[in-house]
Amino acid sequence: MRKKFLLLTVIAMLVPQVSFANEKTQGLEGLLGKVKAKIEVPKAFTEFNYNQSGEDYRFIWQDQEGKQGSLYVECESDGDILSYRLNLYHTSDSTLAKIDWETGKAKAESFLNQVVPEYAKALVLRERTAPSSDYDYTYVYDLYHEGVKVFNQVIYVNVNKQTGEIKSFSGIDFSERTYNANQPKITLEQAEVGYLKQVGLPALYKTYYDWKTEEKSSFLVYKLQNGERKGIDAATGALVVHYKNEDNELYKEATTEESQSVTAKNDSGASGLTPSERKAVEETKGLLSVEVILDKVAKHFPRVKSATVSRNNLYKQKEIYIRQIVLKDEVNKTNVSLTVDAKTAEIENYYFWSSTSPETAEYHWSEKEAASFLSQVAPQQFKETKLIEDEYTNEDMTTTNYYYGRLVNHLLVDGEGLSITYDQRLGEVTSYSKNWSQMSFKSPEGMMSKENAVKNIGLELVYMETSEDVYRLAYTTRETYMLLDAFNGKEVDYSGKVMEEEAQKFYTDLKGHPKEALIKKLFDSGIYLKGEKLKPDLPISEEDFLNLLCQVTQGYKPDENENVSGWYKEVTGKATLDKQQTLTREKSVYDMISATPYKKIASISELYVYPFEDKQYDEALKGHISVAYGLKLIQKDKTGLFRPKDKLTRAEALEMMYYLLLSTETE
Repeated sequence: MRKKFLLLTVIAMLVPQVSFANEKTQGLEGLLGKVKAKIEVPKAFTEFNYNQSGEDYRFIWQDQEGKQGSLYVECESDGDILSYRLNLYHTSDSTLAKIDWETGKAKAESFLNQVVPEYAKALVLRERTAPSSDYDYTYVYDLYHEGVKVFNQVIYVNVNKQTGEIKSFSGIDFSERTYNANQPKITLEQAEVGYLKQVGLPALYKTYYDWKTEEKSSFLVYKLQNGERKGIDAATGALVVHYKNEDNELYKEATTEESQSVTAKNDSGASGLTPSERKAVEETKGLLSVEVILDKVAKHFPRVKSATVSRNNLYKQKEIYIRQIVLKDEVNKTNVSLTVDAKTAEIENYYFWSSTSPETAEYHWSEKEAASFLSQVAPQQFKETKLIEDEYTNEDMTTTNYYYGRLVNHLLVDGEGLSITYDQRLGEVTSYSKNWSQMSFKSPEGMMSKENAVKNIGLELVYMETSEDVYRLAYTTRETYMLLDAFNGKEVDYSGKVMEEEAQKFYTDLKGHPKEALIKKLFDSGIYLKGEKLKPDLPISEEDFLNLLCQVTQGYKPDENENVSGWYKEVTGKATLDKQQTLTREKSVYDMISATPYKKIASISELYVYPFEDKQYDEALKGHISVAYGLKLIQKDKTGLFRPKDKLTRAEALEMMYYLLLSTETE
């Protein structure tokens, strides 16, 4: 009887578990059915695995041997697909697109109609930016509600240029949204005024270090920094903040100091010191000894007197000699790092750390005490600063930080100033830094007003999520960071250079042209000349030809690489480039072959027989023309001629690039 009772008990305990397992299996089966009704899983992907986190599932399909690729799908428990990613290992790496942008767009929208049919009609495709040489087309959609964009609801679809397959899909959010139906009472102009008052658009100096010239320069900008995604309520004019505050890192310019080693070119004479050696000796005569420097520094940082020098480096930064000293106190187990001007003992950086510190904070430092300290350490510089951040105390209440920004013409210099850290446990300053460059600053006279500058930051009316799943009409910026030239309001990059418009549509003057299809294929492959019109039958300049050639053979546009001038010289054999110089057909072939591995063999002209019927051609270029013909990069015209002395047209140049690209992919 006892055995029978135990058996019944075990069966009773197992029944609920089996039922639960069946429920889970049936739920997974149903979910798989819903997902596979929306997408197509490649037949070769017979292996399946999944994991679950809360209400979200991640499905993974791949082939049995793991050699062909994989498919990842994230979905919710009701079958809504959150993301899709197809990885195929053995795909073509061709640069030339086999399907055009318009066909890819149709495939992307067909996919959206299958996967998110309830959202597809509310998605609006963003204007195409400059075509890229990537293997996929990227289509970016914004979600709209009643004709107004829903802020931060951006959907991405990638379509392979070779196969037309959907490679990835992401960005959808299936949350149920409540939209505030109030009509906007605030105009865009009123929102701009409100943005200036409640968010701000500071004018300041940015700095840029040119590694080629080893010079640091400054330029005046209005700086948009809206990482918190603030906006202006379209009904009330009040400040609102996007509910879901992303943690995306904004671009931050490096503020590290650049230095150069103390070296001199050897131009020695017969004996004694060279002029450059003598100059270095004269310059170092006025340098202070380490002992004198430490005596001066100890007035502000007494720690240096109780420690021993463990490292002492001297180097030249521009025209200033810098001494870097590291000190150790073995008894108290502390270290100090110190950087000073070797002639004046002016402190650039000081950092103290200890392996042991009291656990509780017993001291406090006020802004007044910080200001007093800085006025003694850097008296002249401190006069030209202002506190731009409130007192900051870290979470464990052990340190207090102050930052005083540098002022020039009453405007801040971004990233330059004096910073200081006070340790409340030790009762002393443990960190000090002075970032202060010598450079010229343009006068702010003539700069545009903030009221005009704010018109260029891209404020737009959107539905912004101001509380969970609740959306209100508000004005905000699409970008989180932007620099505007303070005089003309145009967007500039980190160096102060005006940024060009990204959008590049296909040329408007090619309809019906014999080479239209070929040029469109190149355009979709990311190889093109900038401009609304191509002007296909005009002669091409050597600069534009080399631009195209660089895209095909090097994989980048010349304006994307600072060292492109060296490549120009290698290809053309010329130290300088005449930007307006047009090309003959034979010279263009020379440049093209010179950019390929055939350059050396093509230069031995006596190896070749000229393949065309032309009577006049450059004998020295015979080999280049013959190689190009053999590679099918150029063709005979109807009369068997190449016309080497004719000017090469812009359309013909693109045709040559097409066949050059084709030849490299079929080798």
